[in-house]
Amino acid sequence: GVWNKAFVGDFADKVNYFIPEKEVPTEVEIEGKVIPVVFEEKHTHGVDAWWNLELK
Repeated sequence: GVWNKAFVGDFADKVNYFIPEKEVPTEVEIEGKVIPVVFEEKHTHGVDAWWNLELK
């Protein structure tokens, strides 16, 4: 399918964490620093949480 970032949103750090068969992490380590993974939604609500629920 087509992903419309202008409608749905994007991750704050611009990394795509929507990887088939993997949960979206709540945080990642970059250069020794732990940072939260933030999905900035535009016209949706709970897409990242839905993704993780669908994997269970």
